[in-house]
Amino acid sequence: MKKHRFQMTENEVNRIEARVQELTPVLTPHAIEKGGEMPDLQRAKVVEFVVDYVAPRALMRDREGRCCVITLREGRVITIWRNHFDDYHLTLNIWQYDESLVIDW
Repeated sequence: MKKHRFQMTENEVNRIEARVQELTPVLTPHAIEKGGEMPDLQRAKVVEFVVDYVAPRALMRDREGRCCVITLREGRVITIWRNHFDDYHLTLNIWQYDESLVIDW
């Protein structure tokens, strides 16, 4: 289950972003293999929240388009990549997101 930023309350966005700023990121082997540049997590914005069998995690993106998926408990960086700065996700499938998802970990 996942929730997109535009479906989140201001409190949910602030809570996730504050939590990510508290974490000390640990790159997983997959993230290291990807070889990308880590986003500036002190300035990154949450794009989506995901909860499933792996762990509660957030997709974060900074102003330069650097992105990562980070677990909210341990700070494990699952993967990293770069999006073009003007990528507005015009092909985003909103049906894959659940506005009623309670953000709690």
